[in-house]
Amino acid sequence: MSNPDPALHPQGIPSKSRAPILAGILVFAIVLGFAAYTNHAWEDFYITYRTSVNLAEGKGMVFTPGEKVHSFTSPLNTVIPAVFRYLVGAGKTQTVLWLYRLVCAGLLALACALLTKALQSLKFGLMPLLATIVLTGLEAKVVDYTINGQEIALMVFFLTLSIIALLGTSKKPAILLTIAWTGAAYSRPDSAVYCGAIALGFLLFPQASVKQDNSARSRLELLKMFGTAAAISILLFLPWILWAWSYYGSPIPHTITAKGLGMPHGLKTVLAYHLQQIFVWDPLLSRSLQSVFMPANYHVGGWGVYLPVITCVVSCIGAFYWLFPLGNPKARALSLASFISLAYLCYIPKTAFSWYYPNAWVSTALALGFILQDIYCLAKWAGSKAEQQQTVWLKRLSCAVPAALISLTILMTLLVACQMRQQQQIIETGLRMPLGKWLKENADSPRDTVFAECLGYVGFYSGLKMLDYPGLSSPEMVDARKRLGENYADLIADLKPDWLVLRPSECAEITDRIPELLTKDYALSKVFDAANKVKGAVFIPGRNYLYGDMTFRVFHRIRHESLPEK
Repeated sequence: MSNPDPALHPQGIPSKSRAPILAGILVFAIVLGFAAYTNHAWEDFYITYRTSVNLAEGKGMVFTPGEKVHSFTSPLNTVIPAVFRYLVGAGKTQTVLWLYRLVCAGLLALACALLTKALQSLKFGLMPLLATIVLTGLEAKVVDYTINGQEIALMVFFLTLSIIALLGTSKKPAILLTIAWTGAAYSRPDSAVYCGAIALGFLLFPQASVKQDNSARSRLELLKMFGTAAAISILLFLPWILWAWSYYGSPIPHTITAKGLGMPHGLKTVLAYHLQQIFVWDPLLSRSLQSVFMPANYHVGGWGVYLPVITCVVSCIGAFYWLFPLGNPKARALSLASFISLAYLCYIPKTAFSWYYPNAWVSTALALGFILQDIYCLAKWAGSKAEQQQTVWLKRLSCAVPAALISLTILMTLLVACQMRQQQQIIETGLRMPLGKWLKENADSPRDTVFAECLGYVGFYSGLKMLDYPGLSSPEMVDARKRLGENYADLIADLKPDWLVLRPSECAEITDRIPELLTKDYALSKVFDAANKVKGAVFIPGRNYLYGDMTFRVFHRIRHESLPEK
C-alpha cells in the first residue's frame, strides 16, 4: 500500500527534505499570527524608530535633530526600519513596523529551518526534534520580541548559526561562524558575551564539535577557527566603531552609559560589588533561572505560584547539565554556554531587562533539546537490549517529556498573546500614544522639554525634546544624575522641564522629597487614566504588568513673572 502523503515516510515522520521547510513555515505562521492578534509594538521600538525616521529624512542618525546622541544599541535594529521608512514615506509607521515584522519572522523561521536540517543530520528523533524547534523558536519572549520591534530575531538567528557551525553539520563552519559573529555584533553590543559563551562551551567539550568525517575537532583546531572568525568579524565591525566614534564622540552607545551610571567604579569597588552579588545576593543564578523561561516582567506578579517554579526547574536542568560527567558532549557544551550567559545577565548588568534573556535562551533551549535526544537514544538502546515490556516506561518517558515541554511552551506563548493584546489596546494604543499626541498639540513650541521615564511612545508621538529618565536620549539627564543622584524631584528641580509625565507613584516620591514642586512650580494639566479598563477586563494573564502604566498625570511648568526691581 502506497503512502498517501509523499511528504511523509511510511512511519508518518516528515521526510528530511520537507521537514526544515515545514518547521520554517510553522514558526513563520505562528509568529505572524501572534503579531496579527496582538499588534504589539514595544515601548523601546519607538525610541529607536524616532532615530530611524530622522535618518530616513536626512536629519542624521539621532533622536533629536541637532544633538548627536547615540540613543540606540542595535545598528541593524535602527537601520532596517530606516530603510523601510525611506521607501514607504512619512506617516506610515504601521507599514514600516509590519515590514520589519516580516523580516524578523522570516529570520526566526530560517533559523529554525536550518536548525531542523542540522538536527536531522544528527539523527534526532521526531519528538526531541519538534521540542527543540518549539523551545527555540516559539518561546513566549522570543515570539513577542520578534514582532514588537526589538532585535531578538536577529540575535536568535545569528546565535543559532554560530551553534550550527560548531555541531559538525556544516561544510563551511568557519565561514558560517564568521557570518554569525559579525551579524550578532551589528545586532547587539554585548553579543560577544553570548557568542563567546558558545565558543567556550565547545572548547571545553571539544568532542561536541565534529568534522565532516565525524572525527572530533581538537581544541587547537577550534582555537584556530575561533581566532580566524573573530579577527574577520572585528575587521567587518570596525567601520561601524570608527564611524560611531567620529560621529557621536564615543563608540559606546549613550544608552549603555545611562543605564550603567549607577554601577560601581574602580577596580577594587567593581570586584567587591560583583563578588558580593555572586556569593551573597544570588549565588545560584536564581534571578536568571527564573526569568529566562518566564514571560516578560513576570516578577510584578499575576502568574501564580507553580508556573515560575516549573520553568525554573526546566531552566536549571539546561544551565547545569554541563556538570553531569556522563552527558552528551553537545548537550554539555550548550549547557555551559547557557550557564555563562545566565551568569552574565545575573551579575554584570545593573538591570537585566526581559528582552535580554532570549539571547541566553537559545543555548538553554538547545541544551534541553540534546538532553531530550539523550533520553530518546537511551530508550531506543534499552529497547534493543531488553524485552519491550521492560522498557515501555522509558519509551513513554522519551515521548512524555518532550510533549510536556512543547505544551508548556505553547501555553505560555498563548497566555502572553492574550496579555500583550490587552497591553497594546489599553496601555500603548489607548493611553501612551494619545498622551504623546496631546503633548504635541498642546506644547507652547517644538522646543518644549518633557520629563518622562517612558520615552518611547511619548517621545515619538510628541516629537519634543525629551529629558527622559535615566537619560537614554538625554546627556543633560545623565549629567544631572551624576551631580544630584537618582531622586526625580531633585532632577526636575534642576533641569526645569516644561512638561512632566508621571505615574501616581512617581508623583508621591516627588512630593515626599519637595512637597511644593508639583503645586508651586507645576500645574496638573491632564490625567490619562485606563485603570477602569485594566481592572474591568475579564481575562488578562499577568494583569499586574498593566497596573504600572495604567495612569499618567501630565504637569505643565508655571511661568512665574519676575518681580520688578526695587
